[in-house]
Amino acid sequence: MRAQGSLFGSSTLTAPWALHFVDGAPLTLCTVIGGEGWIVPQDRPPVRLRAGETVIVRGPAPFTFVDEVGTLAAGRVRRVLRVARGGRHPAPARLER
Repeated sequence: MRAQGSLFGSSTLTAPWALHFVDGAPLTLCTVIGGEGWIVPQDRPPVRLRAGETVIVRGPAPFTFVDEVGTLAAGRVRRVLRVARGGRHPAPARLER
């Protein structure tokens, strides 16, 4: 595997919470620092994450990262900040509601 760019995002959320990723990234790394959450892929069963666990979600299919299965996302992660080689930031993050 060879990366062509990267993104780092951090969110501090209080239940109920949900993030719906539709940006089509080839790989997304999700980590739960405290509590627990679920990765809900578009075409597979949900996967539970407990505090300290990390999952790599293979794209480009949309998925939702939620506190509990069934929690609806208030917005969509459409474009994310990509750090290209050389440290450029061509596309700012945007959350659509």
